[in-house]
Amino acid sequence: MPGGTQRGSRKQNQVRPHGAEAPWHGKRPTQLGNNQQPTGREGKLKGVKGSRGKTQEPSTEPKGQGKWGNESYLCVAMFAPITNPYDSRMTKEEKNKIWEKWTAKRKFMFIVAKRFPSLLPYFYRQSFLSGMQGQLERWLSLSLGKKDKVLTDGHIFQEFWERDVAESIRQNDPKPFVEEAVLQVSNWGFSLADLQARKKHEGKNLLLWLKSIYTQEDGEWTGFLGPIHIWQGMDDRVVPPSMTEFSRRLIPGATVHRLPAEGHFSYYCFCDDCHKQIFSTLFGIPQGPLTAISDNDLPSPSSKELFEDENSSQNLDSQV
Repeated sequence: MPGGTQRGSRKQNQVRPHGAEAPWHGKRPTQLGNNQQPTGREGKLKGVKGSRGKTQEPSTEPKGQGKWGNESYLCVAMFAPITNPYDSRMTKEEKNKIWEKWTAKRKFMFIVAKRFPSLLPYFYRQSFLSGMQGQLERWLSLSLGKKDKVLTDGHIFQEFWERDVAESIRQNDPKPFVEEAVLQVSNWGFSLADLQARKKHEGKNLLLWLKSIYTQEDGEWTGFLGPIHIWQGMDDRVVPPSMTEFSRRLIPGATVHRLPAEGHFSYYCFCDDCHKQIFSTLFGIPQGPLTAISDNDLPSPSSKELFEDENSSQNLDSQV
């Protein structure tokens, strides 16, 4: 989810964000594989008559392969998606393009996270947990582009940055930082290629495979069937454009929005016009806020449904 999204923009586009907190808030990243299920109230809202459209829910959490088949997802949006720089599917040229964009200190931190993760707490206690407010470029081992530099030097971003660092200092726990760093150089257990829509072939029989190619029958599909969008700043020094090119190779059906002269923060953070463009691309023309619905207005099960549920429960008990 883009940072600093204005409440008015979210309301006009019927967007409600949810997801895992960033590690510098002192919260640990969501454990991989724990797919979040909708609450009972969210499930009821889908069937309410008279509600104006659906509430979109962008998520910042990593998802397992099985979640992408869920019909409640209208689209997938990725903003400068970071890729494991040690990914075995990368070509030598792709790896070189990624590593050459980073400072020597940033390269060193990736190497430490990959080979010597037990040393990471020491480095974080020298920066985020040192008790001092430091420059973002120095602590993240970055050399920012022009637009990113202008944004991060502004008072709005500075207040946001100082508040996050103060919370990290208060909690004084390097573990969330270490987990985040290790995640960036680890195998997540699934691939972006799993998102690419493709027909599912039953078995490995050669005749069945040939039949699926030459017949017009609609078979079962795997992957995500909706639109996939990727936004990438072309002057991004945090997640180089070469990472997005690698992601595009894994998901050839994705639409890549290349942003000339934009960095990692300049288009995504505290830019209301940018966020409106993103929402318009994903959800179309804003429809305005949804009509508020209280829990009392939600449909309740009829007496017949309750009777059937009770009987089914009794039948199950008797079978056991």
